[in-house]
Amino acid sequence: MYCGLVLLPFYASAQPSPSQLAERLQQASAGYLANIDRIAITTEYEMLGESTAYYRKEVVDGAPVLLPEDEDEDEMAAIFGYGTSEIYTFINGARSITSERVDGRAMYKIVVDDPAVFEQLDMDAGLGDEFDDQDDGEIKEATAWIGQDDMLFYRMSFVMENSEGNSFTMNMYMEDYETFNGMPIAMKTRIEIDGWQDMISDAEMAEGMAAMEELMRELENMPEAQRDMIMQQMGPQIEQFQQMMAGEGPGGMTMRITNVQVNP
Repeated sequence: MYCGLVLLPFYASAQPSPSQLAERLQQASAGYLANIDRIAITTEYEMLGESTAYYRKEVVDGAPVLLPEDEDEDEMAAIFGYGTSEIYTFINGARSITSERVDGRAMYKIVVDDPAVFEQLDMDAGLGDEFDDQDDGEIKEATAWIGQDDMLFYRMSFVMENSEGNSFTMNMYMEDYETFNGMPIAMKTRIEIDGWQDMISDAEMAEGMAAMEELMRELENMPEAQRDMIMQQMGPQIEQFQQMMAGEGPGGMTMRITNVQVNP
C-alpha cells in the first residue's frame, strides 16, 4: 500500500497536460523545420491524378510554421502538425490525453469533443473546415494519435453526425515516413470512412450506381487494348467504388507522395 502511495504522484503526472504537449509539439516542429525554407510536395490522389503544393516557412507568434503559398491550397496530410495554429487549438482543447501503444509504438491519444473548439477551428478555416460547412453535419468527436518519441501524427479520427442522427467515422492514417533535410514526411496517407452509407440518400446512391453502370458499358464498347490499359490503371479504384456502392466495407482513398523538393 505504501509503495503504491509513493508511486501515485508519478503515475498522475505521467501524462502531459494539453499545454505541455502543445509545447513539446512546437519544439519538435521547430527542430524538424530548422533546415527548411521552402518545400514542394507532389501528391498522387486516387482517381484524381497528381498535384504539387508549395509551402514556405514563416514565423508566427514566435514559432516556425509551414504556410501554403497558394491561399486556396488545403493543408496536406504529409505536413500535418508542423506548427499550424489549428493544431495547437486542437490540443489545448483536449478532453483527455492518454498513452496507448499502436503497432508497437508508444503514442499519445488526444480526444476532443468540445463544440466550441470545432467552431473555432472552422472559423480559422482549419481542421474542421471540410466538415462543419455542411448544413446537415457536424463533428461530434475528434481523436489524434501522436508518437511519444518523435511527436509525429500517425492517425486522426473524426466522428460526424447529421441532423437526422446518422453518423460516420473518418479515419486518416499517416504512414511510411521519410526524412528530407531533417523533416519527416508521411509518404502515404490512407483515408477510410465507416458508415458513410447512412449519410447518403437513396437517390444519391442510385445516381452513383447508374454512373458506374454507364462507365462499365463504355468500357465494354472500347477496343480491347484501350480497355485493358484503363483497367490496369484504374481497376482497383473501380472495384473499390463498386464495393462502396454495394455497401461492402468502408469507403476512402489513398494519397501518395511522389516527389519532394526541399528549398527549390
